[in-house]
Amino acid sequence: MNRIWSGFRIVLSVFVFFLLGDSRPSFSAIDIESLELGYDQLYKRNRWVPIRILATSHGEDFEGHIKAEVKSISSDKLVKSYSIPLKLQHTDRQKRSIPILLPSGRINLGLQLINSKNQVRISRQIMVKIPRSLSDLFVLVVSSNRDRLHRLHRQPIDQEPNGNVFIGYVTLSDLPSNWKGYDSIDALVIRNVPLSDQYLLKDQQTAMLDWIQNGGVLILSGGRNFHAIKDSFLRPYLPVKLSSLQTDNEVPESISQRFDISSKVPFDKINLTLKPSGEVLIGDTNSIDVAKSMYGNGSIINFSFDYASPPFSEMQFTNQFWSFMITNQGRSTRHNEYQFDPFRKHNEKISKQLETLKPKDLPLIKFIMLFLLMYLLFIGGFTFLGKNYDAKFFWLTSLFLPFLFSSAVIFWNVFVPSTIYVRQLSVLSVFPDRDRAHLQSYLGLIGSTNTKMSVDFG
Repeated sequence: MNRIWSGFRIVLSVFVFFLLGDSRPSFSAIDIESLELGYDQLYKRNRWVPIRILATSHGEDFEGHIKAEVKSISSDKLVKSYSIPLKLQHTDRQKRSIPILLPSGRINLGLQLINSKNQVRISRQIMVKIPRSLSDLFVLVVSSNRDRLHRLHRQPIDQEPNGNVFIGYVTLSDLPSNWKGYDSIDALVIRNVPLSDQYLLKDQQTAMLDWIQNGGVLILSGGRNFHAIKDSFLRPYLPVKLSSLQTDNEVPESISQRFDISSKVPFDKINLTLKPSGEVLIGDTNSIDVAKSMYGNGSIINFSFDYASPPFSEMQFTNQFWSFMITNQGRSTRHNEYQFDPFRKHNEKISKQLETLKPKDLPLIKFIMLFLLMYLLFIGGFTFLGKNYDAKFFWLTSLFLPFLFSSAVIFWNVFVPSTIYVRQLSVLSVFPDRDRAHLQSYLGLIGSTNTKMSVDFG
């Protein structure tokens, strides 16, 4: 009897399970596999920074958008939101990048995957580390492996307190497809990776060239990278022509004398011929070791050797050579605005202090009123005690003037609109060889009172 009753309960349980369904939470087929802010979590404040996302789908179609929200950490007030569309197939894996403008204050950064019905499928918080100062120099390296350039990470730029060097690494496929992704980067070093159309998308090529024209510094390592550079999309913009690849058995004299290195280790060297727009940094026109050409507001630098191969990978040479390169060539003049950063670091505190001022606290009006009242009461007291009625009338009339003046100031501030003067300076850089142009505008706003206003840059 017990067996029959036990079997009946099992059958009943299975029936109820299929009837009501499984009450446990279902597995989500849409997922964010990886999420990172910047490159190696390095970025600068008041700069565009990419949020790099890897979204996956396992057995579900998805159509919607990715939304990033920047909120103030103190008030939880929304500062700015950004979004890009996302469409995943039944089984799919896609990389996406959302550039956001990173403010100077502390923020909370959230990310959401929202479907076409405006339902939030996934919500994540992004850890935001302290951004690097504008005076720091960020070098992004594209290499097949993490070479010895990472020794310079967090090292001072030079003997003076001008910031530190930060080294980040990225794969070729993760390079930005928009110039905003490069905004925090001062110099880009490329070594031992192909740069042809087969490996680099057109949008990535355009973004890199736009960034250089706007002030970026591109450094190309040589040596065995001869064929990768020769077949790259950058070939027309290089300061040199690549003739051939040879093997040398001794470090060039121009390098050994300047950087105190001597070696008999064989190494690969590219024979370079200077173009009219090029400039030799190390060597001479007959034997070029390092050459440079200006491209827009930035520069492109070519090495004849591979900096990460012996004998150039030795620690002493690495420190001396890259100290020279970073100090003298690592930052274009367009990125030298960090020099003004100390004068702007208290802007937020000053603005908050000015907003707390009330009209009665303005010192000029306050002192004028106090002076006039004391003057009239002190001088007029003697006049009023006398028997000169004309002087008494004059004193009483003069006593009324400060109140009339105060009323006029209050009326003017309350009922007359404040005038704001705008001064604009725009710089347009045209690059006809690529049919590109870069417009940078500066606005100066001058107001007579403490006024809040919005400016539409659309």
